[in-house]
Amino acid sequence: MKLHALCCALLLLLVRPVFAQDQQHDGIPAPAGVRMVARNTQAVNYRKGSTSKVDLKGTDLIPELTGEAKVISKRQLTDIHVDVEHLRPAKSLDLAYLSYVLWSISPEGRAKNVGELVEHDGKASLHTTTDMQAFALIISAEPDFAVSQPSELVVAENVVRSNTKGRTETVDVHFQSFPRSIYVSQVAPIQNSVYGEDKNAPLDLLEARNAVRIARDVQAQQYAPDVFQHAESLLNQAEDYYRRKQGEKPIATVAREAAQTAEEARITSLRAEEQAKVERERRENEERAARARAEADQSQQQAQQTQQQADDAARQRAAAEQQQQEAAQQAAQAQQQAQAEADRRRQLEEQQQASAQAAQRAQQQAQEAQQQAQLEAQQRTAAEQQQQQANQQAEQARQQATQAQQHAQQVETQQAQARQQLLSQLNQVLQTRDSARGLIVSMPDVLFDTSSANLKATARERLAKVAGILLAYPDIRVEVDGYTDSTGNPTFNQQLSEQRAASVESYLVQQGVRSSNISVHGAGEANPVASNDTSVGRQQNRRVELVVTGQSIGTTQIP
Repeated sequence: MKLHALCCALLLLLVRPVFAQDQQHDGIPAPAGVRMVARNTQAVNYRKGSTSKVDLKGTDLIPELTGEAKVISKRQLTDIHVDVEHLRPAKSLDLAYLSYVLWSISPEGRAKNVGELVEHDGKASLHTTTDMQAFALIISAEPDFAVSQPSELVVAENVVRSNTKGRTETVDVHFQSFPRSIYVSQVAPIQNSVYGEDKNAPLDLLEARNAVRIARDVQAQQYAPDVFQHAESLLNQAEDYYRRKQGEKPIATVAREAAQTAEEARITSLRAEEQAKVERERRENEERAARARAEADQSQQQAQQTQQQADDAARQRAAAEQQQQEAAQQAAQAQQQAQAEADRRRQLEEQQQASAQAAQRAQQQAQEAQQQAQLEAQQRTAAEQQQQQANQQAEQARQQATQAQQHAQQVETQQAQARQQLLSQLNQVLQTRDSARGLIVSMPDVLFDTSSANLKATARERLAKVAGILLAYPDIRVEVDGYTDSTGNPTFNQQLSEQRAASVESYLVQQGVRSSNISVHGAGEANPVASNDTSVGRQQNRRVELVVTGQSIGTTQIP
């Protein structure tokens, strides 16, 4: 019995399926350097209940690679048996790459990590499963087994045989891949003490070191400190097991958990970095608004200063007018004196001449006063013009602030109207309610065949109407969630919820909704909306919900 258990354990270590990767990392933001890679490959829609084979052919990276994949399409899942030969060690392509991963890629470009291929003497084998029915198979070199997106180092692709059972779909499969620089030039330098000197270090430990190194480079210690610290703790535990020679199985178990935890920390860090970017943009917008307000306040202060200058000019003008009046009075008095002097001209010529001179001086003073008054009038006109310009600038600043506020209110009103209109349109097809998550469209169990993910004709008709409504909102995103009641096998219920959600997603894509705007989740028995103790409550719990979000209706997708 002990020998049988030991053999089973060694077989699991050689096959190394990556069950943790069955869950897709939806919503992972792309880091700087990620680009779209397009490849022409053949996807096969395998017939249910059939057993078929496809060849695996090496790319330019390893042209001598050969192999085959045996595909057994069952009712719930598809079994995949892969055997390859002439496979080089992954680090021969690049020191940062330690192993190979098998990916199944849907015609829509959804890549799924279905297991790790471990090279032994140029050969590798893998037995795994996938929930896809139509897919292409590729093999890529990776830094560790727990990655969630394929790298650009694709070493093999499937080639359909003439006797392959299924419908061949030759499509341009577009999928996201990480360029080599993500794992090499933009990460911490790769030390020989990690990869080169210790030739006996197990592959699981090397992959765990690599995964922690990559997570550290994307600043996981800052954005996901708890998860990253846990990954480092697991790596230290694996290192301790290795130093104390605790055996391959304990080292492999802890090291693989460390690699998966490091990948989780990397993904969490990328999401947090994206959130920090959004927050930074929000602060920049607030700073721009504050600068606009400050400029408006400054314009108002300038207007006040101009008004003060105008007031000062008015006071000076009043003083000049008073001086002019005084000068006029003096001129009148001088005229009187001149007249008196003229009367006395015959009596005293010298007095007459003196009076004439005094009159002349008075007249000169009057002229000077008049010139001063004209100068004051010119200054007053200039001050009034400055006041008008300041008032115009202040008015323009107020109008700009008012327009900005009106635009923000208009956008908010348009979003509320669009949300209400979309709610009304969807309610005419399926029961829809508004929530903090977005608009939730509920599909009851009666729209599916019993214990099946097949859509009834009524369901397809309603989903076609829903798709037509959603196409009018290009930025809308849809999260499709499947649920069951608590009767029966929990594993079957989980699979049924995922398959029903996938059926709804597939039909929406057929109706024109972009697959990149749709995400799929299966919750199984979780989150019941009614009691499972009654048939009515169980029927309510068997449902598929479409959570509709988008900026145009004032909501964003909740991760």
